[in-house]
Amino acid sequence: MLNVDDQILPALSKNAGKNQISEYAEGYNEEEAKDGEPIAADKRAIAEPLIDVFGEQIVRKVFSKTWNLREEGLALLEDKMLVQ
Repeated sequence: MLNVDDQILPALSKNAGKNQISEYAEGYNEEEAKDGEPIAADKRAIAEPLIDVFGEQIVRKVFSKTWNLREEGLALLEDKMLVQ
């Protein structure tokens, strides 16, 4: 049996968490962050039909770089699809 103190833990990579928005970053607005990140210009064409159906707030969350916003967006999408 391996001793817990002898286990090797993987280190974080140099770029770990770089896509996470820090609440301490300059220009951070908590109200805007709740609605998701703006959709990137290269993804806008893909997102437009989805915005027409599901609304911009949900689609912005689904297309966000941060996973917690994506998960929240997918949960909202699932709720909306099950209700209709």
